Amino acid sequence: MEKNHLNLMKVYTKTGDSGETSLLGGERVKKNSIRVKAYGALDEANAFLGQIRSKMKKEDMKNIIYSIQKKFFVLGAQLACDKKNELWLKEKITLEDVHSIENTIDNYSKKMFKTFKFVVPGEGELSSLLHIARTIVRRAEREIVELDQNEGVSKEILRYINRVSDLIYTLSLVIESDEKVESISKEVIKILNGSKNILNLEVAKEIINRGEEKAKEIGKEFSFCILNGDGNIIIQEKMDNSILISLEMARKKAYTSVALKMETERLKELIQPGNDFYTLQNSGNIVAFSGGIPLFCKENLVGAIGVSGGSIEEDTLIAKECEKIFYQMGRE
Repeated sequence: MEKNHLNLMKVYTKTGDSGETSLLGGERVKKNSIRVKAYGALDEANAFLGQIRSKMKKEDMKNIIYSIQKKFFVLGAQLACDKKNELWLKEKITLEDVHSIENTIDNYSKKMFKTFKFVVPGEGELSSLLHIARTIVRRAEREIVELDQNEGVSKEILRYINRVSDLIYTLSLVIESDEKVESISKEVIKILNGSKNILNLEVAKEIINRGEEKAKEIGKEFSFCILNGDGNIIIQEKMDNSILISLEMARKKAYTSVALKMETERLKELIQPGNDFYTLQNSGNIVAFSGGIPLFCKENLVGAIGVSGGSIEEDTLIAKECEKIFYQMGRE
């Protein structure tokens, strides 16, 4: 005679207003009973794994989590039955399921960084969520162990739930390894891109625009020149009423700052007789007038700004404003 299998949907009823629920087979128990706590914690773990799966990008891991979720329904059905009614279930957790989880753990253990200390969750969102899922599964395991002590559950169930928490922990470490690699890669790319584009045309235009705004505040007009770290011109600009020679002087100030890696104002003292740079006073491209300032990124020279057209104090004021804007743009 063919057996009629229990309908899993009967786990969910609308007859719980009195604080009771039905197990598979129809037995009524309190909702805070050991058995209900066990499959309730499992249900919570299943729901949280669903959230993780929705965020997971790796197809292989999504499939692993999905297979665990399906097995949790099987496990939940077993927990919702006493030993008599469990015999009617079509599917149960088996030793093969345990071995499958163990094989998956072994395969993924090869892909993660070796760790010899306690893992502090928080390297990334996905690995952190997996750590939370692990703790929920561990709680479900404790509830199942308590149920086993009072009413008994199969050894396969105890082994399976233990291995699942181990697997989730392993996946969290693998994801954490990937997150670390991705974070390092992004930082390297950021540094590489930054070294190339730290002082590009767009940045240079913004610096000069802010310098011109400051010039208008004091009612004077200036010429600007910005060079890159190799001494090549990125941009030169002359305000309408600044004198023509100020454009060339701005270039020389920027060149001097790049060549000597110092502000042109400092050079005034260094070219005096007896000082190290005395011979530079006869160089056509080196000037010792205020208004030239080198620009650095993490102590590396990336270029310089040259400003000319006003008095020593005015050139210095505008050049300092340009320097300030550069660093305010987050490129210090």
